[in-house]
Amino acid sequence: DVSAKADIFKLLRSIANQGTAVMMISSEIKEILNNADRVITMFNGNLTGNYDIANVKEGDILEYISASVMEVN
Repeated sequence: DVSAKADIFKLLRSIANQGTAVMMISSEIKEILNNADRVITMFNGNLTGNYDIANVKEGDILEYISASVMEVN
């Protein structure tokens, strides 16, 4: 349910704002872009990207998870 997801993301943001690290694993790129501070991508068990969310776009993430980019910053 959409309302429950919004409540969970609000709780996770509150926890993160208190200084606790929160790791979110999702295949929903828009959820990641809307709720994360950093994005780390993988393909076939290999890291393909590690970026501040302010410096990455949805198309970038698609490239990183399809292994067309194999560079880790």
